[in-house]
Amino acid sequence: MFANCKKGATVVDCSTIDPVFSKTLHEQAEHLGLRFLDAPVSGGVTGAAAGTLSFMVGGSEETMSVRPYF
Repeated sequence: MFANCKKGATVVDCSTIDPVFSKTLHEQAEHLGLRFLDAPVSGGVTGAAAGTLSFMVGGSEETMSVRPYF
């Protein structure tokens, strides 16, 4: 899954997958020397059309402080 990521890269998962699977992805990323943020989006199609989507972001304090975000 992370084959094309360079060591030290930050991976941002914006899916709404099961939290247990997200934790598994985080552990795999960490093992490969990657940073990982779990950032699901809330609001659905209606929120997207209205411009009111919300991100809920979780990750280590160190990863959360990495700038800039693209």
